[in-house]
Amino acid sequence: SVLKKINQPDEKLIPIGIVDIHRVQLAEQYKMLERTLPVLLSVRLNLEPQIIMLEREDLKVLLDEKLMTEGEDTKFWSSAILIDGYIQPNNGQLELHLNLKQAAGENLKSIIVPVEPNEAVVSIDKASTKIIEKLQDSTPTAKWNPELEAELFYKQGPTDNEYNPEET
Repeated sequence: SVLKKINQPDEKLIPIGIVDIHRVQLAEQYKMLERTLPVLLSVRLNLEPQIIMLEREDLKVLLDEKLMTEGEDTKFWSSAILIDGYIQPNNGQLELHLNLKQAAGENLKSIIVPVEPNEAVVSIDKASTKIIEKLQDSTPTAKWNPELEAELFYKQGPTDNEYNPEET
């Protein structure tokens, strides 16, 4: 739960922000995959007790905090991890390339996982495991149940559940 995360000491928390995941050399038909991957990654990583996912607004606050303060909070914010990446074709398959970088600027790790467009959760779970192992020096502690997540997501969605390509 969020309260458990907030009540942990700052040095145990890992703030993570997903900057962007975009398509490279991929047709418009992959636009929905491009939009879905960051959301799935955020949901999966947020299950870990030590990870706090930062929304785009939080990333702006992080930058402002970094520029304006020199106090103890700076340690917390400068410990934030930023993730950006892209999906691209490789030998007839799709690959997800993710770069992990500290907000302070240091590159930490690059991750590549294969992506099956109709089974994106499998790719996200593999990528999340690699991210968690790098950041925590341990295996993930949370179990992800994508079917339950999908059901909850569906229930939270609008009553008109049809996909509208003009909204992409």
